[in-house]
Amino acid sequence: MKEINLASVIVAKRRDKGITQDELAAYIGVSKSSVSKWETGQSYPDITFLPQLAAYFNISIDELMGYSPQMERTDIAKLYTRLASDFASLPFEDVVTECAIIIKKYYACFPLLLQIVKLYTNHFMLAGTQERKEALLNETVTLCERIQAESDDAQLSKEAVLYQAICCLTLNKPQRVLDLLGEGIRPMIPEGVLMSQEAEEAFLRASDIARIFNMKRLNPNNVILLYALGAHMYCANNFLEKAIELLGKYVDTCVEGFFPFELHGDSFFDLIDPWLNDCDAATPRSEQVIKESMMRDGLMNPAFIRCEMTLDINESFKKWRIL
Repeated sequence: MKEINLASVIVAKRRDKGITQDELAAYIGVSKSSVSKWETGQSYPDITFLPQLAAYFNISIDELMGYSPQMERTDIAKLYTRLASDFASLPFEDVVTECAIIIKKYYACFPLLLQIVKLYTNHFMLAGTQERKEALLNETVTLCERIQAESDDAQLSKEAVLYQAICCLTLNKPQRVLDLLGEGIRPMIPEGVLMSQEAEEAFLRASDIARIFNMKRLNPNNVILLYALGAHMYCANNFLEKAIELLGKYVDTCVEGFFPFELHGDSFFDLIDPWLNDCDAATPRSEQVIKESMMRDGLMNPAFIRCEMTLDINESFKKWRIL
């Protein structure tokens, strides 16, 4: 990230222009010693001199101060990877405080704000209390709304809508999810909604697609999300045997070679690996945080209390958790 560094910029631009400190001082109307102090960082130009200096060097005031309200894509990816690692190893509130500082500094860098949204969505569950979790989710919703309102990038806005919907669903605001995504998403919201024939058919078709394209090996994360969604759907509608069957598949997929998690292609999807490399895709969370999330979303999910999982499944999941 770029820091404000007025002194070095003045030095560099003056030398590029091939002028002395005396000449710059005469143009601005100050003493040579003032320019010298600016360049050594002992003092800063009066704010009224900034437009004059920027115009003289033919640059913007932001460039004069060595500051950019934007971050490069590669820098954003590196920052995300570091912060995700910090969430796994440092005190939660310390990392959130750093994120808040970054948000304030780059409030107009919408690609960065979307990555902060993803960080919060992936790590809010690490907060100490339920109240803190809800507060962070509400902050995430606010960031999503800002991206949608201010960004002129349609793809960023679309992703922000999806993440806002995830947050609202977690906050138990299903009607807000419907407002965001439309009534077509209703069959995928299990809380208080009877399972329709169309909903089960959609789930079964998605399962067939996952099986045909061997997604359990290519992208196990999406497969376990599918199993969790199906188990939740069947459990909410008292089809407990089917729910238990899907929970068993959920656990088996988690335990059997999920890590190290890496998106990749195969003989059928033979062009996807170079594309993934170009995307600078990083694991959204550390391995341990992902495991904790899987435990919470699976066996520890209150929605599945009525599903009496077998002892073998419980024990396999518990052993896998600490590996």
